[in-house]
Amino acid sequence: MSNRNFNDGTVDRKVIRNFDKEARELLIGLNERQLYELFQIAHRQSQKQCSEERNKELTAVKKAIRETKDIQSYRLDRIMNGYTSEMAQTGRPKDGQFTPHKRKV
Repeated sequence: MSNRNFNDGTVDRKVIRNFDKEARELLIGLNERQLYELFQIAHRQSQKQCSEERNKELTAVKKAIRETKDIQSYRLDRIMNGYTSEMAQTGRPKDGQFTPHKRKV
């Protein structure tokens, strides 16, 4: 957000923003799937190098989504941390259903 007044070219005082309120207003009208996608986007963007103001915006969005009703916290943790087990990273569907071959007599 620019602090420059384009009418006369002077610089205004800093605008005090309420990041939490802006984040809550952003979430209005989003369904559950969209909230998870927005959390994932905010998390990925917060890992990148960004300005202090942008970081506060992303943190406020993540906080507002966490405080939203009917949001599963373990699912948000999976978005942040990923699947940590080896089976989740390298496993195939066939691995869990192994049955040894039985001979017919």
